[in-house]
Amino acid sequence: MTVEFSEEKLRQILSAPRGFGPAQLLSKARLNSSGSRIAALVISILAHENPHLLTRGAKDELDRARDRAEIYSAVWQAVAARSPSAFVIKGPELSSLYPRGIVRPVGDLDVVCPSQDRSDFWSAVIAARRAFDPKRVRLEIFECSDEQTHYVVSLHRPSPDPLLDPELRLEISTFAFINHSKQVPIRRDIPQTGPVRQLISIANEGFTRTWSTCDIFDALLVLKLLTEAEWESAVDAAMNSLVAPELASLIQRVVEVFPEMCESSARFLSMLSAADEAERQRRADADRSPPVADLGAQPLTYPSSQYSGFEIRRTALSARGVVVLELDQETVCETPVGHFLIPGAGTNRDSIRRVRELVDQRP
Repeated sequence: MTVEFSEEKLRQILSAPRGFGPAQLLSKARLNSSGSRIAALVISILAHENPHLLTRGAKDELDRARDRAEIYSAVWQAVAARSPSAFVIKGPELSSLYPRGIVRPVGDLDVVCPSQDRSDFWSAVIAARRAFDPKRVRLEIFECSDEQTHYVVSLHRPSPDPLLDPELRLEISTFAFINHSKQVPIRRDIPQTGPVRQLISIANEGFTRTWSTCDIFDALLVLKLLTEAEWESAVDAAMNSLVAPELASLIQRVVEVFPEMCESSARFLSMLSAADEAERQRRADADRSPPVADLGAQPLTYPSSQYSGFEIRRTALSARGVVVLELDQETVCETPVGHFLIPGAGTNRDSIRRVRELVDQRP
């Protein structure tokens, strides 16, 4: 089956009236996506059918989207060369599935380093910093119910055209998916590779938003790659990643827009139904009582404490782990990539200056 990237499919996804022309479809897509980079996808689809729509402004929009994707691709290559366990959530792998001329929008880049060896994670952060040249770096720390500590480092820099495009953002974490209330905890890894991993990653977006235009095309392209032999693996991965209800909803939305997927998807949904029902029941039970300790063979990891800090010294250190310091009544995390201040109720400009001075005095 050839995927149809057309004005008609955009109209169906956006629930737009038949009288809507290209400009109205683009406006509606931007409105539905809160002004995100969806414009590049919509413009490239419209121009694919009607080349005369590829005006100077439209070309510039597509060029900026391609440039953004190339920046992320270069950073990912640098990280992958230094961190054996690292993998990307969506991103370049999904973009490669789109046909020539159709531009998949990229907001940020999410990298996961699930190895228990945290030096692999910090190596990824060091490589990313060198390749990305961030202007701001933040650290989040999750102390979890399984007595492990998980980390997220986010790196930020302005986009090449900051007036028109949001900042570039790279996030590197020690787990695949963040928690969503007490019902759904941190998911540390996705026990699959290739299309199964990508499908689970798309489904996880269902916790935070309704399905976007990009989600639907992403899911369709990945579903086309899945063989029937891989369906069972996908069901197991959805169960272990606690996204079976979201995956079922995603597939159903794809079928609404692409009814030609109905027959094969019906068999997939039938296989997924037991996992969907079990996960809904597990969430209902979690609402009524403390979270259970495990789900089959996979322990559930609930954050018991969460801290967030910003970088105050960007210096690579010889330390392999994280050390918490108390300096001038402020909490500072000393990491292999620098020092991060965890602000408290009394943190202000003067206290930040004093802490920076104290950190600078450390070897």
